[in-house]
Amino acid sequence: MKSFRSLWGQNYVNSRWLGDIQSTDVGQNVFLKAKVSPSQPGVGRADYHAWILIASDGEDSYKIENASCTCPAGLERGCSHISAIGYAVVMAWNQGFAGKSVTDFPVSWGKGATSSAVDHQAELKEIDFSRPNKNKPINTDNIIVRCKPQKEFRFKKLESHNELVEFSHSSCLSKKFQCKGTIINKILLSEPCQLSTSAGKTSNPKDVHHGDHDLDYSNPINIADIQCQPCRDFYRKYVHLSENKIDEVCLNTTEQNSDLWFDSRKVRIPASVANKVPKTSKANPQNFVTNHLYTRFKGNNATQHGKVSEPIAKEIFEKKFDLEVKNCGTVINKDEPFLSASPDGTIDDEKSNEVAKKYNVKILHYA
Repeated sequence: MKSFRSLWGQNYVNSRWLGDIQSTDVGQNVFLKAKVSPSQPGVGRADYHAWILIASDGEDSYKIENASCTCPAGLERGCSHISAIGYAVVMAWNQGFAGKSVTDFPVSWGKGATSSAVDHQAELKEIDFSRPNKNKPINTDNIIVRCKPQKEFRFKKLESHNELVEFSHSSCLSKKFQCKGTIINKILLSEPCQLSTSAGKTSNPKDVHHGDHDLDYSNPINIADIQCQPCRDFYRKYVHLSENKIDEVCLNTTEQNSDLWFDSRKVRIPASVANKVPKTSKANPQNFVTNHLYTRFKGNNATQHGKVSEPIAKEIFEKKFDLEVKNCGTVINKDEPFLSASPDGTIDDEKSNEVAKKYNVKILHYA
């Protein structure tokens, strides 16, 4: 692969922007695919889907036969998202995290993995079980160094359009920037402009002046209680919805994977991230807001298990209790519309009360 040595591919892996790699065997070939976050995430920037085809080139030799990605450079089969999958595979082998695990062999559970940093060939008497002491040096004879720490690579920050033009001329990729029809070439040839408001003033988030943000959270928040004018306008336009709009959002987000579902969660605190809200004055709320708006979560074993098992669990529940489970979208709290949840399903209230009395269970109701 011409981009296999791209430093950006390794940066995606080290920054954990690469999701779980899935594989499937097709004869002598192996397909590997994964989701990769864009280098500049934001609203409307979806994850890229990259895949590579590994073919056998002999008994113990393999090569990347083909690859593709949904990013703009993916058609050339040489983007950094594709190389990130190759880097992840190579790094996994070099660091001892690949190969067969103990669950691949019979009667081998509980014996531990083979990727420990301590040499397993060392005898028991040679292992130091004493507690670390700052005055006593640590014996590192049996420690295996997996990889050398790399220096953090920083890009030059360009403050203006003129600096971008000067950088493009002095860059080793100056000929690439001159390719007509590309986005970067259109940006370089365009005239710098300023986004202006209706009053003719420059629109800059830093120029917005906020007011008092102290609120009494012991009672439901009313729009009149919000003293900050910009926050009150935003709350009234995007968060505080009428009952008809709340029902409409719930109805149009039943699939729980649409753009409306993601956007409705971004301007509220969903139940799944309520435990991540800063609770002390020492915590930085800006980190929570950034991670909530531009999440890089790709899913894990629990979410994968839920996608496969949830339809089966619903079917078993319906047969056992003779109830119909309806799909449900984003449920917005009518008293505090900045809170929301996405239940797996809903059932009829009257029938749920009958089930609760019969089996002595507690039914949870949402607002």
